[in-house]
Amino acid sequence: MAHLATASLAREYAVTVFDQEMGMWKFALASLAQTPDGWLWWSAFGSMGRFDGTRFEEFSAWSSPAFEQAWTRALFADRRGRLWAGCEGRILCHETNTWRVFAAAEGVGRGLFNNLTDDAQGALWAASANVILRETGTRFAAVPLPQGRQERGFRLATDRIGTVWCSSDLYLGRFEQGGWVQVLDEAQTQTNRVVGMAPARAGGFWAGCENDIKLWREGGWAKALLRPEGFRADPVALLEDSRGNLWAGGWRSGLLIYGADGQVRSITVREGLPNNSITDLLEDAEGNIWFSSNGGGLSALRPLVFQTYGPEAGVAQVVNCVTEAAPGRMVLGTQGDGLLCWEAGQLSRHASWPETNGIAAAVIGTVLKDRHGDLWVGCYLDGLKRVFGVAGGVEHMEHISPAQTGAGTIKSLFEDRQGRLWIGTVAGLAVREEGQFRVCPPESGLPHMIVHAISQDRDGHIWVCGSGYGLFREQAGRFARFPVPGLDTNASFRALLAGRDGSLWVGTAQRALGRIQGTNCFVYGEVQGLPPFSIYGMLEDDSGYLWLGGSPGAARVRLTSLDRVRAGAQAQIEWQVFGRLEGFPGPLSYSFQPACWKASDGRLWFAAVRGLGVVDPSALPPPPPPPVVVIDQVQVNSEPPIQRRELGQPGKEMRLPPNTRQVAVQYSFVRLGQPGRVRFQQRLRREDPWQDVSASRPVLLRDLRPGNYEFGVRAADHDGPWGHAAAVAFVVRPYYWQTSWFWAGLLLPAAAIAWRAHGWRMAAVERRRQAQADFSRQLIDSQEADRKRMARELHDGLGQNLIVIKNRAQLGLQHLDPPAPLAAELRQISHAASQALEDMRATAHALHPYELDRFGLKQALEALTQRAAEASPTKFLTDLDSLDGLLKPSDQSHFFRIIQEGMSNILRHARATEVILEVKHQAGSVRATLLDDGCGFNPLAVGTPGQLGFGFQSMTERAHLIGGKLRIQSSPGRGTRLELTVPVTSSTQ
Repeated sequence: MAHLATASLAREYAVTVFDQEMGMWKFALASLAQTPDGWLWWSAFGSMGRFDGTRFEEFSAWSSPAFEQAWTRALFADRRGRLWAGCEGRILCHETNTWRVFAAAEGVGRGLFNNLTDDAQGALWAASANVILRETGTRFAAVPLPQGRQERGFRLATDRIGTVWCSSDLYLGRFEQGGWVQVLDEAQTQTNRVVGMAPARAGGFWAGCENDIKLWREGGWAKALLRPEGFRADPVALLEDSRGNLWAGGWRSGLLIYGADGQVRSITVREGLPNNSITDLLEDAEGNIWFSSNGGGLSALRPLVFQTYGPEAGVAQVVNCVTEAAPGRMVLGTQGDGLLCWEAGQLSRHASWPETNGIAAAVIGTVLKDRHGDLWVGCYLDGLKRVFGVAGGVEHMEHISPAQTGAGTIKSLFEDRQGRLWIGTVAGLAVREEGQFRVCPPESGLPHMIVHAISQDRDGHIWVCGSGYGLFREQAGRFARFPVPGLDTNASFRALLAGRDGSLWVGTAQRALGRIQGTNCFVYGEVQGLPPFSIYGMLEDDSGYLWLGGSPGAARVRLTSLDRVRAGAQAQIEWQVFGRLEGFPGPLSYSFQPACWKASDGRLWFAAVRGLGVVDPSALPPPPPPPVVVIDQVQVNSEPPIQRRELGQPGKEMRLPPNTRQVAVQYSFVRLGQPGRVRFQQRLRREDPWQDVSASRPVLLRDLRPGNYEFGVRAADHDGPWGHAAAVAFVVRPYYWQTSWFWAGLLLPAAAIAWRAHGWRMAAVERRRQAQADFSRQLIDSQEADRKRMARELHDGLGQNLIVIKNRAQLGLQHLDPPAPLAAELRQISHAASQALEDMRATAHALHPYELDRFGLKQALEALTQRAAEASPTKFLTDLDSLDGLLKPSDQSHFFRIIQEGMSNILRHARATEVILEVKHQAGSVRATLLDDGCGFNPLAVGTPGQLGFGFQSMTERAHLIGGKLRIQSSPGRGTRLELTVPVTSSTQ
């Protein structure tokens, strides 16, 4: 008996079930096929349709006369790209967006054609219960039937070399030299009937029988796979996928997966299958597995790139770091379960690690195995541990006190080529050399800093980076700050990697990647197309890629692409992002190193907040080609739409009438795997720049002026290149009064009058605009003056009185020696006065920050950020230029209020973990950028500016009053970017 294991599809595949809520209105499907243009086609025991990844489209009698009285059953895409549909008494062919019908006049007799295939010459074969037909030009001709008793009709399929195979319950054979060659006869199939068939990828043929599934190859049976109990005597749909797995879908018993590793797994409704009646299986061009069912509709299984080990595997806590202790044996430092080992798919506690009764034993930040085989473990608050030696099978543990390393919390560990152990802590750097520990003092050039990462370059220099302190390089025993042009010195440097080519890679939390080679530096950022997330870890694989781990996932970048961008031979980086849809359990751990590790077998391990993520780079399929966009139809005004076949070649113009009010362009694209990640650009004329747009279909072009147009649209995956653009050209003809010769006769006499009237009108508009602006400025300035006055009165009046109350209560306690009850009352009065004083100061500061008047705009913004950081768990980072004298006092107040409102919105709504405020003085302007990694929002869903919230309106109004520009960029799940640019006039400078 075959060993049977049950498994959840979610461990290896992202499972999507398409139902009515997702636009799939059929639940009983019969057959699947994919045409070369990418469309997924399905039949539903009487109707049929197609799917492009986002939309379902049905074909019936109202959409095409070909479907009148057509009861569709089977689908097949032949090697010439044609789609065939087997129907009752008919065979349909779809080619170049048109349907062709083969019926009795073309040699197709009565019967339901429920099986289709093609031969090596590209001719179609069709089978019903009692006839087999073959395409001959424009007709079909009957093929002689196999000899012997048949039951339940014929099934057809073609192997890799083009040989047509035929089976029934009691027969299996192939067609050679005009006749059938029998492989299994009635005597062989009587007790093990043939119930399914499919070609084998490496050559040969799979025959599904009641008791087993056999592989015929090179004239004999090469393999037999037993069907487990409960999965026998059931017709099967067979599919051998590109990964070497054989899928067997039973009509009653669900799915069997014969893995390339020899494991046999069953998937039924108990493991997440929508229905146990599997009618067909298909692997699309992107590697996704699709199956149809008689009751469960359509389902898609997208193979996960990453293997994820989370709570279901016993990894219940955040994984802070990961390293390889021995080939195949990974050691994990966790946020609450101490030190764990992962080996042969099993998780266990490290033998030498104590039970995690306290936080010191539970939280492990960094782990390193040195050249002697000793394991060094950096803890949270409890310093450094050393696990060494094996005597009698028992490992020993040595505790290194925080006094020896300089701090109790260890962030990173690194062993250099000289055998020195470097220890990065929350207070700086320590080194172990020749068995002795030494803390690097301030005289070494390193400040009191959190050391996030340590590395060594090809020349032997030690590099250290930290959050807010920049990058340091060691030379002759001293460290010096190493500036990287393009990276702020105070940026949050999080990761270092010494590359094979001698490059030192520097990853930051500010979405930038630095590359240092000797004295040459280059920075890759958003302009160069770097993936938009923070970098917390980096690895080089064996396939020529640099991997970046961060928030929210991981990305791989081809090293040659980085070289070309640096050399100016390529504009942007070629990269591929892997997130939750690919199984990545991110975001990556950002507090400790190593957050990722390349194992001895080439696999990459990532420590993340939801467990471990593992990927084999050598097994990754190449990225799919860009989505192909096709313009299906164009509708002018309310006229009948012009279909694709009538549009002609791109560039051939359509002439539209003068009264063209609206042109609706309907286009389609196919991306079955992840259609939600497809991005679009369109343009109205060939000379126009491409504009990013949403995937709205159809595109409505309104208020078109007379002239020549060539509307184009193109698509790309979120991390891939742009595909070929689809275009349609047309000319909107003018009315006679819109022609130049007509207006030439009218324009000259009216030009002087129109110009004078226009001048009057524009002057009136400018006066109204200026009056409104003056009123708004006076109103806001008045409010600011009132706030400042109220703050001063609170401080000078109420504040002084509260201080007097507090002091007198304190004097009573010190000099009167009152009895206990009275002393308690006096202490309460003093405490209440102190609390009221703090509340009054906070209120006064909210009304008008005193730092703005006393110290200037920069110090006021720093104080604002510090208070926000103290009031929330969010981490705030600042990079502020000196702003003294750049803005007028009234403009400084507006500038401050805009940033204050942005901070308030982040604290109230964003749920961000990190916020960055950057204020820079550039040529002629001051630019403030406020970034957060929070939940974000859809600016388009907010509405027009008049529908924005009060806070946004106030920010926009203030920016307008000081002549500035305010931009807000955001999208759900990807944070928010607020950018304020204010011009600096020569007088203020």
